[in-house]
Amino acid sequence: MKAKQELEQLILNAIENGSFPGANYAVVTKDKVWMGSLGNKEVYPNVVENNIDTIYDMASLTKVICTTTCIMQLVEKGLLRIYDPVVRYLPDFKFSNITVWNLMTHTSGLPEGIYGPKDKMNTSDVWDVIYNKVDLKFEPGSKIVYSDINYIILGKLVEILTGLTIDKYSKINLFEPLGMIDSGYNPVDKERCAATEYRDDATMTGYVKGYVHDETAYAMEGVAGHAGLFSTVKDVTHFIQMILNDGVFEGKRILSKITIDELYKVQVKEYSGVVVLPK
Repeated sequence: MKAKQELEQLILNAIENGSFPGANYAVVTKDKVWMGSLGNKEVYPNVVENNIDTIYDMASLTKVICTTTCIMQLVEKGLLRIYDPVVRYLPDFKFSNITVWNLMTHTSGLPEGIYGPKDKMNTSDVWDVIYNKVDLKFEPGSKIVYSDINYIILGKLVEILTGLTIDKYSKINLFEPLGMIDSGYNPVDKERCAATEYRDDATMTGYVKGYVHDETAYAMEGVAGHAGLFSTVKDVTHFIQMILNDGVFEGKRILSKITIDELYKVQVKEYSGVVVLPK
């Protein structure tokens, strides 16, 4: 009880300091979960109290919860090999020396994201940039630089290999088996969503609520491998318990123990600008 009070006090202090208007939290073990909700989910134009069922824009946790899990399921099914070049699956991709592993470990050399205004872009425009206009910032495998483009491509691989866009594939193969009933892309019940920011551009004017905050994912109609997932704190605890229980949640296997063990391993390190593969 004392630990819970101390945790909540830390969150309340941050709320009072203006770091964020509210937060939901969870402490998760293999067989137990403690959750709580504090503050407000909106403060403009009206104050709306937060609650445990608030749906949040998960931002780049889309990469962790959704895309990485989907990719590893495809590896287990024999549809994808981690060390294959991306061009094996996407012939229009112009960099033949970038592997799926490079994408997943952020060692591809691709830029951090798509630069410039995206308020007039659509999905086709995004892929035109990725296929035809981006240049490598470094030789693949020589540095570690976080890149949204890596995971946009990984999301596309899910679609190419399964015939389902990543929102549909993850719903069937991840969220439904895990009982993550409020998780997915483009939430229908936007009133349950926490607002993220005020936007004023050619696309929309107003508070972003129930629409993905990331501008590239927004241009892609809210469905992408790097961002776009919405979820609740309760749903996320299901995912965490699956990881803690070697890929199983309530008797349903989502990933193999071998895969879970691999996800825990350090795949690559960088020392003084030199990339080293752990032994």
